[in-house]
Amino acid sequence: MDVQEVSAAGYAYGYIYGSFNGCGWTAIGYLQKSDSTVANRCSTEDATRKPSEAQMFSEWSDPAHPDGVDWHTIGCAPAGATRSGYGNYRGDFKNKYGEMPVNHKVDWRYTTKDGNAVMVKDTSNPIGAPVWFFMPRACVAPGPPVPASAPPPPAQPAPGTPPTPGGKARKKRKVCWKTSKSRYCKKLRRTCRRHKSHSARCRRALRGKPKKRRSRASRVQVRSFSGASGL
Repeated sequence: MDVQEVSAAGYAYGYIYGSFNGCGWTAIGYLQKSDSTVANRCSTEDATRKPSEAQMFSEWSDPAHPDGVDWHTIGCAPAGATRSGYGNYRGDFKNKYGEMPVNHKVDWRYTTKDGNAVMVKDTSNPIGAPVWFFMPRACVAPGPPVPASAPPPPAQPAPGTPPTPGGKARKKRKVCWKTSKSRYCKKLRRTCRRHKSHSARCRRALRGKPKKRRSRASRVQVRSFSGASGL
């Protein structure tokens, strides 16, 4: 870059080489002085040096919001570009970064004069781009990200199914013993050991054994014997 001027805000003005090949401004922090030669000079007229918003943009955010306003990314398939961030735009996109996710918040600053690109700000962008970068206009929309859709309503009981008392279905209580091999019980044992819990549920899952149920016949015999002894 042939630097002709450095502003008080720390931006350098002059002729930029490489794929840009034109007059423009860039942050002085990106430059390192090599010599004092200025081979290509840019115009010092304000129309070139400091063009107005209307000269450069088709639409732009209010100056009261220098960091831009809430927009978000959307699904798109623009001609000659993707839903990616780009370092430069001069009629076509250059210096491509990664592809941006859909429904991701960005701060829109302006739309280029041809209406094909926007300058956005995203301090936490996931594509490795700097804070400010270009995106295709077709891939962003005004407003904050769209909230996720509401969860589907609970399934209705089949016709003829009697209502559950109290209006709510009762969940079957899961009981784990030392010998239980379900995934739920294995996870419960790991949790109990990790937290060193001595709750009744953990004691049962780690050391408990289910009681053996007596058959109906044996219960009848015991009652009959008890009745005989009472006589």
